[in-house]
Amino acid sequence: MLRRLTTVCVFAIAAVIGGATPGLADPGTDTGHSSFQMVCEGDLRTLTVANGSWAAADIEETGAKFIPKATHFVVEDASGAILFAAHDVKKVAGKGSVATCVDEFELDGMRYLFVVEGTLRGSGAAGS
Repeated sequence: MLRRLTTVCVFAIAAVIGGATPGLADPGTDTGHSSFQMVCEGDLRTLTVANGSWAAADIEETGAKFIPKATHFVVEDASGAILFAAHDVKKVAGKGSVATCVDEFELDGMRYLFVVEGTLRGSGAAGS
């Protein structure tokens, strides 16, 4: 669980504070990439993303490429009070079908919510 929290936090922080990088970079060819699971449009998906902010992610199950355009990271205590919130929006939105991926979990009485909005391109992407 700690590894999952670390992965989500690193991904969120990189996306929130970093500048835009090429949105169509192939994350599978970089030696510094990470894979993690998120719920995308109601289905559990495995995303592989290169190190770097705003990097595109390959979706293992469909072969589509997920190009992030906004991130939202919220930490709440047990009462629902927001302890931390960060939101970032990419200046240039990609073309393709719109998708939302979510990772949400509780740890030590705190709720962590990470939402990434983006577009899908390639195999398995509606309208591509």
